[in-house]
Amino acid sequence: MRTLHQQLSEIKLNSSTLHDVVTNYNMGLITMSEKHNQLLDILSIIDNIKKDICKEYGINTIAVNLMLTL
Repeated sequence: MRTLHQQLSEIKLNSSTLHDVVTNYNMGLITMSEKHNQLLDILSIIDNIKKDICKEYGINTIAVNLMLTL
């Protein structure tokens, strides 16, 4: 079982990966379809982590988003 801090850190790490994917596309290193698929995969991972946090701690996604901004 991961702690809340570990889960939030994992979301932040995946968020920075989103930026890397867009940068790679802008530099011409990946195609549009590769970019699209990678972004969907990363967003799915982030969404699943948020759902796990909501279930485990009995909070809603707004509370998770607030924790990520702090």
